[in-house]
Amino acid sequence: MGREVRIDPDDRDREIARCETRLDYPEVDRLFRVIDTDTRLVIVDARCIERVESGDMVPFRTLQRNSVQIWANKLDSLPVRDLTEDDELYAWEGNYDPLFLGYMAEVVPALERGNDPGAAVI
Repeated sequence: MGREVRIDPDDRDREIARCETRLDYPEVDRLFRVIDTDTRLVIVDARCIERVESGDMVPFRTLQRNSVQIWANKLDSLPVRDLTEDDELYAWEGNYDPLFLGYMAEVVPALERGNDPGAAVI
């Protein structure tokens, strides 16, 4: 993938770098997207969330390493908080298991209790 970005005839790699410098993460996400799906970036790391909220310049790769993609139509029923005015970047506020279940650590117990958080996120 790195090779494809480097040989991109449209100079997408330079545009991605310019957008990242301007902290325009939604545009970086759009330009870097390999598979176009209606998902949102949800940051799951508390320190990374704090950095974004405080206005720190957080490199896109750091955001990627500390986040997950969740279907946009499932966000209303999950414990997330919008971090941007354009509804593109969210903070995870529920249980999260970085080793195995991921954000399903929040969903599975709810399903076991008979609650249906978001008509099954799966």
